[in-house]
Amino acid sequence: MTRGARKNRWLVVGAAVCGIAVLVALGVVYAIGGFSSRGKITADDVCPHTPGRGKVAETLGSVLPKASSYSFRDRWSPKEGMEFRNSCTVRGDGKVLLLLTAEPNTVSTWQDWQQHSVDPEDQRGLSRFPAGEHAVANSTVAALAVQCAPYEEMEGAPPVYLTVVAQANRSLDVSGDKARSALVRLATDFARQAHKDARCDLPSQLPEG
Repeated sequence: MTRGARKNRWLVVGAAVCGIAVLVALGVVYAIGGFSSRGKITADDVCPHTPGRGKVAETLGSVLPKASSYSFRDRWSPKEGMEFRNSCTVRGDGKVLLLLTAEPNTVSTWQDWQQHSVDPEDQRGLSRFPAGEHAVANSTVAALAVQCAPYEEMEGAPPVYLTVVAQANRSLDVSGDKARSALVRLATDFARQAHKDARCDLPSQLPEG
């Protein structure tokens, strides 16, 4: 084989190897979603009983993990007192990314309330924030309790509270401090609307929106 033939052969082999490497690289990028675009969230997409749907859409669009499409599902029971329920589930590409819930309960101690309201794996790093009677948050969850109505079954008993939780089922696509701030904002706004929709008699002690 002449020197020129050998050179041409190595050029062909080199080109083939480079081509394979490019295909492998493209496959890896595709597998991790490098070519998928982030789905858009509009106000109309957000659960109908969520306050400030345009603002919520903007917040979620900036913090949720990347997905090609997002969907919302709400569960709504607009009854008074212990019968009230409101929840909004946010999915990305079919996976649950975030939950907003508001439901009534009674409270014995705030330690018990916290253990009941926040999943065990999300207890670490919780710190207080000013909203309602008691409120705690970290980068994965924000939970708060607001007074709603006197507990009519027993004189002198603690009132019925609304427990409101913003729960990120997957890590948000922002830093820890920004994730916490977003969840606090979502939970506080959701609580403000829930307190109104449940026709609560007692003051919410929530900051003004």
